[in-house]
Amino acid sequence: MKNIIRFRWLIVIAWIAFAISLTIFTPNLQKLVAEKGQITVPDGYPSVDADRMLEKMSDSNVPLHDIVLVFRDENGLSQADKKEITTVIERLESEKKRLEIDSILDFNEDEDIAESTVSKDKTTIIVPIEIATEHQEITEARDEINDIASTIDIPHALTGEALIEEDIIKKSEDGLEKTLYITIILILIILFGVFRSAVAPIIPLLTVGISYIVAEGIVSILADTINFPLSTYTQIFMVSIMFGIGTDYCILIISRFKEEMNLHETIPEAVISTYKASGKTVFYAALAVLIGFSTTGSSQSSLYQSAVA
Repeated sequence: MKNIIRFRWLIVIAWIAFAISLTIFTPNLQKLVAEKGQITVPDGYPSVDADRMLEKMSDSNVPLHDIVLVFRDENGLSQADKKEITTVIERLESEKKRLEIDSILDFNEDEDIAESTVSKDKTTIIVPIEIATEHQEITEARDEINDIASTIDIPHALTGEALIEEDIIKKSEDGLEKTLYITIILILIILFGVFRSAVAPIIPLLTVGISYIVAEGIVSILADTINFPLSTYTQIFMVSIMFGIGTDYCILIISRFKEEMNLHETIPEAVISTYKASGKTVFYAALAVLIGFSTTGSSQSSLYQSAVA
């Protein structure tokens, strides 16, 4: 402990340099979450086996996504409206190659198709589309189809599993940003209330902030190299747990340090005594948390597995 106190500024600089290096040189965790963070059903379930069978039966060499273009008017769709929707379908057919569309289900082709794509109350028509994403992102395809559908005045929307997943990822990114801001503000309020000091609250936040950056960098390396479990909630888990528990540990240590300052003549002696008394408490408390979250890796759900981070 004496050597740590002696070289304290060197250690602080080393931690900051390490955190900056991880931020610069490691893969972006949000991009990895977008690529690998979809919440999936584990192997062995009938739905997973069925998906694999459908992939084998597909004529396409690239993965296809099912999306649905929905036209709806609560007052009912007239024959003129149907003709306008037909022009959109024809436009999509003509743009098939550019948009990587594999197939479009047109309600005009067959009565059976119309029965399954036109609602009985004549207010809604759906246009199922199979689309590839070999040379485009699913969001780019959505924008292109939206632009074509917007050439008519009938209200429309696009849905599908791939689009829902993209929206979940976008919302989780927005939620992470809000969670971070709200967490920091609330923790600052609590710390100001506990210490009644302008300086003391900054130290726990800096400490936990550096820890979070380092942890995020390590998780991104593991996710990129050994398929470490990720989900759209991984970063939110990390922010909530690390800032919550990390601040708690800092309050414990700083409070004990204030007590030890009254019992010792020098600051180094107070620091050493603080870590002798509180260090074991923090270590074993952190170890219990580590074990608790590590055991979630044995869960079959990818959502709970991602809490291992």
